[in-house]
Amino acid sequence: MKKVSKIICLLLSVILCLALPVSAQEIAPFSSSYFGSYNTYLWKTSSTSFQVWYDVTAVGIMTELGVDYIDIERSSDGTSWSVVKTYDRDDYSGLVNGNTTNHSGYVTYSNMQSGYQYRAYVRFYARNSSGGKGYHGAYAYF
Repeated sequence: MKKVSKIICLLLSVILCLALPVSAQEIAPFSSSYFGSYNTYLWKTSSTSFQVWYDVTAVGIMTELGVDYIDIERSSDGTSWSVVKTYDRDDYSGLVNGNTTNHSGYVTYSNMQSGYQYRAYVRFYARNSSGGKGYHGAYAYF
């Protein structure tokens, strides 16, 4: 039985090695296949402000790597959320770096109000040298 399992594993390995590669852009242009890792978290700095920290690592050198946008959302009931601020890479140049494999940073939101819960949606962005783009989103909560 062990010998049959080893033969099946060997055959599957050979088949996978011989499969024709297809670019991630053709399969799913909005996939996370450009990213090796990503992380985001919130850091409360005062009773009225917090920072959204992010860190992203690509699977290789990217022409552009970082954050496409960050939405700050709030809720009074924890169920219905509304966007109260957006940090966009077109307006905040520090969200994206060029020709790199990793990028990290933060933005500060300074308009917290009592009686609300806050969270951030971070949409990570990568563009490779052939023009392929990848996106992946992640939430961070208090």
